[in-house]
Amino acid sequence: MMVWGLVVLLFVYAAVRIFKAVTAGIDSLAILKARFAKGEISHEEFNKMKQILSQS
Repeated sequence: MMVWGLVVLLFVYAAVRIFKAVTAGIDSLAILKARFAKGEISHEEFNKMKQILSQS
C-alpha cells in the first residue's frame, strides 16, 4: 500500500513539474512579444531571445 502511495505521489510531482515548465515557457514568450510590440527591444534582440527561450 505504501509503495502505491509513493508511486502516485511521484507521478503527481512529475506532472506538476512538467506543467510548470510548459507554462513558464509560454509566459516568457508572451513577455518577449509584448516587449517587442512596445518597442523596448529590436527585431534582432527579439529573434536572439526567442531562440534562447526555445532551447530551454
